[in-house]
Amino acid sequence: MESTDPTPPPFALTTLMALIVRTGGTLRIGPMLQHSGLSPDELRVVLTELAELRRITIAWRRAPRDSLPKGLRLVDRVTITRWGRSRIPREPRRPAIHPSLLPRSSGRRRTMR
Repeated sequence: MESTDPTPPPFALTTLMALIVRTGGTLRIGPMLQHSGLSPDELRVVLTELAELRRITIAWRRAPRDSLPKGLRLVDRVTITRWGRSRIPREPRRPAIHPSLLPRSSGRRRTMR
């Protein structure tokens, strides 16, 4: 028997997490649906999986919004958790000061002969 839930692409979890981080750690459901490139059913499955992993928290609406697809009408916004933020691959930090002000390495310079 096949499951009724669509399976999202394997990169969808990381892509969605990176999208939330790029927007400051929180994103409303409408723009998320537009920018993610996922169908509403795939987005619902990915959000459920990330919430089960405690990578995101979902803020719920009191009144459903009729302009959204059926499974996402009560979702207001998605916020990344501290645990989720620590699990995202990102660039290493750059030094905040100019490289000429950094301490020089101790020892002699090694020259190639």
